[in-house]
Amino acid sequence: YYDSFADKSNILTNYNIASQHCIPTLNYGETCSMLKSPYLGDCKYDGAGVALEQIWGTLNKATTALPANLMEFDQTPFFSGAGKDICLADTGYVYIPTACQDGTTACKLHMSFHGCSQDQTHIGNVYADHAGFNTWAEANNIVVVYPYAYPNQLKSNPNACWDWWGYTDPSPTEVNYVLQSGVQIQFAKAIVDTIMGTTTGKK
Repeated sequence: YYDSFADKSNILTNYNIASQHCIPTLNYGETCSMLKSPYLGDCKYDGAGVALEQIWGTLNKATTALPANLMEFDQTPFFSGAGKDICLADTGYVYIPTACQDGTTACKLHMSFHGCSQDQTHIGNVYADHAGFNTWAEANNIVVVYPYAYPNQLKSNPNACWDWWGYTDPSPTEVNYVLQSGVQIQFAKAIVDTIMGTTTGKK
């Protein structure tokens, strides 16, 4: 299935980590083998760093992330209507490395989507603060955007998962959630376009 969308060399796997359902980190979160909130596992494995180097190639070693560089932002300009109806929170977070803040340095952009039950309602901004991306971002001038979903029991989404089964589609006969026409896809693209300076405002 995935051969239709990506070259196999772009996919990295590791089956030697005794992890539960989590983002593996070097030293933060629950015991790696436990299924437990915040679903960030202390696995002695830098999942964020491995992922970023798989995407970008060899990077500078991670450094200290600065708390002041993790900023809350308003998500509402990037979607129409009530966010809760499409399971989008009013606010998200963005980590802007020191070198990227004055606009004179060319910086990379990475968007990191939290998992189910890693939204602000369940664990605050722990995912944005501790998933492990910010230390690499600071060392390599990577702006990291953390969009946030919102739980909605009426949408059968009490855990604020991103839409991977179609809860944002108006009817069972419509399949937009995986396409560019999907409302959450449009929302994410609007954030990227705004940061890149290609367009602004609601989509």
